Amino acid sequence: MLPGVRGQVQALTRKVGLEIGRFPPRYRDRWRGALLRRLGIEVVIDIGANEGQYARRLRELGGYRGRIVSLEPGSAAFARLRTACQDDGAWECRRMAVMDRDGEMTLRIALSGDLSSFNASSHIGRAALPTIETRAEETVPTARLDSLYDDLVGGRPAFVKVDVQGSESFVLDGGRRSLERVVGLQLEMPLLPIYDGQASVGELVSRLEGAGLRMVAVEPLFLDAAIALEFDALFLRQEVVEGLPTLWARGA
Repeated sequence: MLPGVRGQVQALTRKVGLEIGRFPPRYRDRWRGALLRRLGIEVVIDIGANEGQYARRLRELGGYRGRIVSLEPGSAAFARLRTACQDDGAWECRRMAVMDRDGEMTLRIALSGDLSSFNASSHIGRAALPTIETRAEETVPTARLDSLYDDLVGGRPAFVKVDVQGSESFVLDGGRRSLERVVGLQLEMPLLPIYDGQASVGELVSRLEGAGLRMVAVEPLFLDAAIALEFDALFLRQEVVEGLPTLWARGA
């Protein structure tokens, strides 16, 4: 919506006691926390944790009190993550990249640390996000989700959040068995590729549907004028989706 038109619409709606605006992030976090509680989630695997922002929001705004395991490969981000989780006995952090292999890989550290990636940035990424440029490289430990899952989850209901800056398909490659067991998953996906070789939305959705997961909600990210470059998508098991009306009616 154009700014002038938006102002006119807001002025009209205020006359009848309504307010139009973006859904504030804090409300999304509260909703997400309520959903995790109602689904009985006992473990959240936070893949691509950066400095722990997602886990902190789950705790402080979402009210989630279950186990969180945050995985972050970058050394500087991990140092801040470790400080963030040190006083929370149910929040564990490990310096690890979840990929398609167990071993080591070279991570490109971006000017803005939360844009660091194993992939080179695309021309779209560099034009829209100048701080995506690589400033350094690090060799970091990697592991497949399938190698970690049993140790992290231990048979409990689990939810996985994936924010890996262009490496989405590699996470899925290394987690084929695990994805058939999770209750739900939140995945950051590109509408426009900001990294070279990044899988498309269609490819990612198709793969997750093949694992029995259905997309039920989206949240735009990285707005560039009127263009959303990326969005977070929420997926739940098909059988969970079918039972949502009854689940939500029961309340938290």
